Amino acid sequence: MEEQSTGTATLICPRLLTPRSPWGAVRALALAVLLGAVVPGAPQSGAGDLRFRPERGTYFLGESPSYTLIIPEVLPSQVDLEEPSDALFPLLSRYQRQTRMDGKPAVIISLSFRAVEAGRAAPGPITVTVGGLRRRAVFEPVIIQVDPMPEITLEFEGPRIFREGEGAFFSVTLKNAAEILSLDWSLRPDSLLRQTGRRGDSFRFQWIPLASGAIELPAFTAEAVAPSGERKSVKLSGIVLDVLAREAQNVVESPSPGSGSSAGDSFIRNAFSLGL
Repeated sequence: MEEQSTGTATLICPRLLTPRSPWGAVRALALAVLLGAVVPGAPQSGAGDLRFRPERGTYFLGESPSYTLIIPEVLPSQVDLEEPSDALFPLLSRYQRQTRMDGKPAVIISLSFRAVEAGRAAPGPITVTVGGLRRRAVFEPVIIQVDPMPEITLEFEGPRIFREGEGAFFSVTLKNAAEILSLDWSLRPDSLLRQTGRRGDSFRFQWIPLASGAIELPAFTAEAVAPSGERKSVKLSGIVLDVLAREAQNVVESPSPGSGSSAGDSFIRNAFSLGL
């Protein structure tokens, strides 16, 4: 930019740029700086760049990185903004308003983009015209991460030995969830399941198989909010466990006629009394 200003100065006053004394050199330099500041041309760059600053340093893929630029001591009518056109950061919205800083007018420009590629990146620079002067405006880079999908995990307490009629405890944990909206589970005729507690994102359950052989755990379905703010539905199912036959001391005898309860009812009551 200085070379361009020097060329323009030579056409106007060549004698000033070929000084015969030190004072002539000073005058030539001052004129070059002045002309470089006022002559229209390419936007100024380097240390005088305007800088758009992000609202935060990390975003998830598909989120909308937001940037803000504050220009002091100007009015909105004095500011003109080039439309950003970056394929990796499509522009979603543009907002400009007037404010005051230290009792003087200022302009705030807010731009929102959509991030389409993971990594450390920023929208390309644009030109902002302030009071008739074209300025180069750059964007500070942000980190774009892949949005982790919430998932359900299940972990048993103690040895993985399961027996008909005996209670086993396990925890269901929802990972990568900013918020858990709901957790539901199915009911099966060959087992009983009840929730016994919760700590944070983990839910504790007691499971009691009512038969032996290959028994499938109830399926779990959760509604959760991902770190990006998007609502997700996840499911955990298809876990089949080998259950041993109940031991002789756990066998429930059939009630005598007229007792008012069935053998199945007695077995269910006995099953819930185990392992507590």
